[in-house]
Amino acid sequence: MNLNNDLTIGIVTSTYNRNHLLNRSILSVINQTYSNWILCVIDDCSTDQTSEMMQEFINDERIHYIQLSTNSGVNVVRNKGLDYLINEKKCDFISMLDDDDYFNKNTLLEAFKIIKKNKTHKWFSSNRVYPNGTKITQVDTYGLVSYLDYMVGEKLKGDVVPFISSDLIGNLRFSEFGLKGNEWHLFIQLKSNIFMYDFDSTVSEYLETGMTNSSKKKTPKIIKKFRRALEQNIIYNLNKGLTYESIEAKKSKNLLRSNNSIKNRLKYYRNSIRSYFINIIDFLGIYNYLIKRNYKKYLTMLGNIQ
Repeated sequence: MNLNNDLTIGIVTSTYNRNHLLNRSILSVINQTYSNWILCVIDDCSTDQTSEMMQEFINDERIHYIQLSTNSGVNVVRNKGLDYLINEKKCDFISMLDDDDYFNKNTLLEAFKIIKKNKTHKWFSSNRVYPNGTKITQVDTYGLVSYLDYMVGEKLKGDVVPFISSDLIGNLRFSEFGLKGNEWHLFIQLKSNIFMYDFDSTVSEYLETGMTNSSKKKTPKIIKKFRRALEQNIIYNLNKGLTYESIEAKKSKNLLRSNNSIKNRLKYYRNSIRSYFINIIDFLGIYNYLIKRNYKKYLTMLGNIQ
């Protein structure tokens, strides 16, 4: 990657039955003050007029529209976008723009300027805000932040707007073991600090339709167990002494501080107890053995049900 030249920023937009909102998202990219971008819109088998609406943009060679023939879920959609932008279009950096979100007109220009000034870093993030301007992203201090601080929600809270080097992502992808969310499976494998900069890049509404409900399939319990065992293995092996359970306990503690509901209290008690016993097991030196054993067991079972 040659940072002396203009960076090509790839943007993945997953969409499902939101053609009116998708139009707004796409226009926010077209109206950017930085023009070296490629937008990949992945349609998760929409049943509305999304494909007809996309005809408005076919003359812009920077916009690429891919329709899936079967409804697949958000992370399958995201991965197809990553494959296309990284492997086929050779984009330098990747960002995400949900179909109910939209960019500030200077979002890509500010990202480009920050990346050029900090060439040794590969993961940059900026602020996400509500339509009224209230910040969703909460940062103790801008600059380098550990991705674990982001996971736990201590020094960095709320959703951010990522710009991640294609070199860093490589062949890593979002977990498809489950059809909704679960971005952490990718993030915990990047092994990189996050360079946070203070710019309100994306406006988010968090609507409860669209990709949130694009797939009605339920994740089998065995898949959930496999995914947890896999993430346990990743976190422990990347961060000796910090277990999956201790991260979950810290996250639930922070959630309890912001919302002291009965549900959150029960979640905090459960995760704290789990963390307490896992720390004892870890101290005795058998935690690594157990998670590797579970990982192999669930991997075998997963192969048997596919």
